[in-house]
Amino acid sequence: MPGHRSLREVTESPRFFDADVFMRDDVYEVDRESGAWIELDLDDVPPHPVRPRFVPGDVSAAGDVLWTVDSGLPIVASIDSEHVATEHVLPGPTGVSRHVWATPGGCWVAGTDGTYRCTTGFEPCRVSDVPVHAGAVVGEIFLACSPGGVWWLHTPAADPIAVKAPDEYVNSIAVEGDSFLVLLEARVSDRESSRRLMRVTTAGDVTTGPVLSSIPGPRRQRLFLAGSPLRLFNHGTASTILPDLSLGDVHDLGWEPFHVRQVGAYVCTVANPPSGTSPIGQRPVACDPTRRYRLLTLLDAATLEPVKSAPIFAIRPAITVDTKGKVWIIADGLQSLPEQSMHWPNPLDVAALLDYP
Repeated sequence: MPGHRSLREVTESPRFFDADVFMRDDVYEVDRESGAWIELDLDDVPPHPVRPRFVPGDVSAAGDVLWTVDSGLPIVASIDSEHVATEHVLPGPTGVSRHVWATPGGCWVAGTDGTYRCTTGFEPCRVSDVPVHAGAVVGEIFLACSPGGVWWLHTPAADPIAVKAPDEYVNSIAVEGDSFLVLLEARVSDRESSRRLMRVTTAGDVTTGPVLSSIPGPRRQRLFLAGSPLRLFNHGTASTILPDLSLGDVHDLGWEPFHVRQVGAYVCTVANPPSGTSPIGQRPVACDPTRRYRLLTLLDAATLEPVKSAPIFAIRPAITVDTKGKVWIIADGLQSLPEQSMHWPNPLDVAALLDYP
């Protein structure tokens, strides 16, 4: 009967419903399953898991000290080479996402609620309430990129230096020697953006390059600065940066990462796992088939040759390397990459190190 609806009870719903019958010209009426009606007993639901006391949101290392900041609480943890952890409570609100930049004498923490300084042996303090959406460090100097066309250079023992900058989006930021290199993006229209590079010295001097009218690689992709010397990464290409901040020769990576980071002597790339082997010629160890992993690959910063790969459950992981060469990431918590390639990272329970009850 046309328009008739009926239900049957099943234990499992199909993921897709067949619609091929509608492509036939000789069928005028058909019985077809088109959807699933699911009833939930809201009284028979287990309690929501309690949030761990510390959830790592970002990580950075300087020397043999690892610094990590909670993803929503104003708490920073410093972890030494013996895995002795110390808690540092920021004088700021909860519910704010912050990033951390380690320095030889402590760390800088910044987010939408401003900038904080943590120094070993002292209480953390807020040095600015200006929102920060990107940053980098050279030694103890922190470049805080803020909206509105004014950035700030912070040092532990001096007043901040104002840096006049274009009021444009910071697409990527990296360190080159004793200066910062920033990739800026300005919206020209709903479909077009212009991009250019800008160098900022630790003294606050600014050099702005030409508009990058032609960037090798696909359009409308996220761009990244990384490598030694620095290169501009666009999907599967890496372009050298010339002294006048224009682009030079292009290197083809051979695969297409969607996330790139500068980390010590490496370039970190994240990509979807290939159907065959990884860029280093190996397959991952066994994993949970219900979860989709991504492939993190470390490249030599100078040659861009693959060094090591690891499967991870993260798309844009925070990543750092300590003085011993151990690489740390935020992916399902704080984890370190193993020595063997294509093995799962090793977790580190920060809350347990802090001896929370």
